[in-house]
Amino acid sequence: MSSESIPSNTDPYEWYSAFPLLPNVSIRLIRLLPLQVGETDDADLACEQLLYCLEPPERVDYVALSYTWGNPTRDKPIADKDGTEHLENDATGPRKTRKIYYRGRGLPITQNLYDLLVLIRHREHHGWLWADAICINQDDIIERGWQVLLMSQIYSKATTVFIWLGKADEHTELAWTSIKILGTALQYFLTEEVKALINSNPINDSAVWGSLGITEFKPAQWRALGILLTRCWFTRVWTLQEAALGQYSLVWCGGYSMDHSILRRVALFLFTSRWYKIPTEAVKGYHLKDGWDPGFAVQLGLSAVAQQSSHGLEDNVSRRLTNWQCVADALYTFVTRPLVHEATDRRDFIYALLPLASLHRKLPHDTMLKPDYSKPFQLVWAEATLYMINELEDLNILAHAQSRIVCVGGTAYEEHAVTVDGLPSWVPLYDRRNLPYLRPQDFDAMGERKHVGE
Repeated sequence: MSSESIPSNTDPYEWYSAFPLLPNVSIRLIRLLPLQVGETDDADLACEQLLYCLEPPERVDYVALSYTWGNPTRDKPIADKDGTEHLENDATGPRKTRKIYYRGRGLPITQNLYDLLVLIRHREHHGWLWADAICINQDDIIERGWQVLLMSQIYSKATTVFIWLGKADEHTELAWTSIKILGTALQYFLTEEVKALINSNPINDSAVWGSLGITEFKPAQWRALGILLTRCWFTRVWTLQEAALGQYSLVWCGGYSMDHSILRRVALFLFTSRWYKIPTEAVKGYHLKDGWDPGFAVQLGLSAVAQQSSHGLEDNVSRRLTNWQCVADALYTFVTRPLVHEATDRRDFIYALLPLASLHRKLPHDTMLKPDYSKPFQLVWAEATLYMINELEDLNILAHAQSRIVCVGGTAYEEHAVTVDGLPSWVPLYDRRNLPYLRPQDFDAMGERKHVGE
């Protein structure tokens, strides 16, 4: 389809009106139209749509996409194929500089999503796809709200999840081959004896690498691996559920692909062994935008992937599953865990965690927060805090509230107070990189007096 033959209609209402959704049970899917004879990858993206019911599930296979809306990397501006760089954000979030067409109706999308869809079309994948920026009417706040609660079903019922890290760069090939080499070695040779050998000997010990059946990694390999882990996908607030709930997940970076399980195996090993600091040290001096420390970004990438599983929540997450008594208990764990996440919409620091938390609705009377994008984020955060207090019948969430002057053991400590207009001081800053925590046992306002009944 040539651009000359496409009308300039870009009204989202015209796009979505053809397939109105049934609330709480249905989603839209798209299927890319193949290139016509003589067309190249520069040809406009065009698709067809399908209304899909999750309950009862229809016999239609689809792939769910996991990606960043904006720039996928922290080290360079986003650019289109001819190298033209774009401002990454406007007043409403990541700029939508591209379009996808349905029967002549154009829908604006971001450059990063466009790049992924072009690759999918180039690989001649003609199956059905789900992408939130296309399949949810982002201008309809009511639809956005109830579609968020379907996210866990959307990703768990997808036959595959495509994880898109962005276009490849000069470091990608070396990072990709290194991860596959180490991942394969860990799969076949990492016994308890080998773990003990690794944790008790220097990294350059030939016996260590010999036990894994591979040659010692060179500094360039560790650096390339570390740079890959600084990509923005790893710290997205939606990442945990998108990677964890899929039946099978495939990671893409440009034309390179691998099973998510391989990446996770490597990340989990590095995160839990004495090799943890190697890729962190390897990226020293590498420049990232917005003041990001490259070593810190690598640590976050390792930590995030180590907690993901393509076959369900495992390890440190799953060990808590049987202990969570309700949705609020699960939500509390997610919002207070020591991970950094980013979101285009600050309301998503709460709403993005609800689909995962809702999986632990064990009792019929267990209440849930309902996403409502008509509310400002300050109100969303305050309501979430009150929800956890009321449902859990304790005040523990308040120990994560904004920094203030505190007295611990008779000594006054003053932290840098961070305030947000319109946000009550007792509400935690859910978008903070390190959510503070004041332990109840650190306070002794009652002196030697005891609670009644003790």
